[in-house]
Amino acid sequence: MKIVFKIIFCILLYALFQYIALSKYFGSDSANYAKNINTINYINYVFSDIVSYFKLEQENKDIAEDLAQLQAEIFRQNEIIEKLKEKINFKVDSTTDNRFVTGGKVIYQTLASKDNIIRINKGSDDGIKLEMSAIHNNNLLGYVIDVDKEYSTIRTLLSKKISSSGALKKNNSLCSISWDGTSIHKLNFYEMSPYSKVEVGDTIITASTHKNRFEQNINIGVVSKIEFVQGMYYDGEIELFNDIKKLEYITIIQNPN
Repeated sequence: MKIVFKIIFCILLYALFQYIALSKYFGSDSANYAKNINTINYINYVFSDIVSYFKLEQENKDIAEDLAQLQAEIFRQNEIIEKLKEKINFKVDSTTDNRFVTGGKVIYQTLASKDNIIRINKGSDDGIKLEMSAIHNNNLLGYVIDVDKEYSTIRTLLSKKISSSGALKKNNSLCSISWDGTSIHKLNFYEMSPYSKVEVGDTIITASTHKNRFEQNINIGVVSKIEFVQGMYYDGEIELFNDIKKLEYITIIQNPN
């Protein structure tokens, strides 16, 4: 409505100027003819600029409204994309394809506890059960300790409550694996055979022993430190493949048995 009133005001103003100019024109002699014509032309020019200004103002307003609608649509599309990401069936390594259950988004995690956890937005409605293993890019993360319909909690390898079996990928030499609570990037291995030929950089995987709760042959990390203890066995450190603090999505797989 404001723009309409502005245009009406300009028309009335224009009419007044034209009336004044025409009055002078018809009451003038030939000497002032050219001068009066120039005055009328100038008034027409000014009025044309005023009308153009108000038209431009309306056009800018229309553009701003279109832009706001476009931004709202982009925001809506981004929300759809994020929801679709949460429903992605993550590509799982061939060794675990037949045990794949679902993928979930990390919504909460701890790193400063002695028993660190990850919580994801998938639960029993998605097929998750207690004791199922959690992995990322076929690298071990932990196992499920709590499930409701929509959410699950995973106990990560960064927990003093986990003690498991590991093995050298190159020759299956066994060891025990646990976390000493000092670093969120490293685990410890113990009592590996002196004949294992273990070296820094070797890959450690989950072992196929009766005491292992995890699927076998899942990567854990690489040997980063070795100590030969009393000439009897090797202890050392494992640098984890997964940086747990940076995880966004993880995969849940079924138990070996």
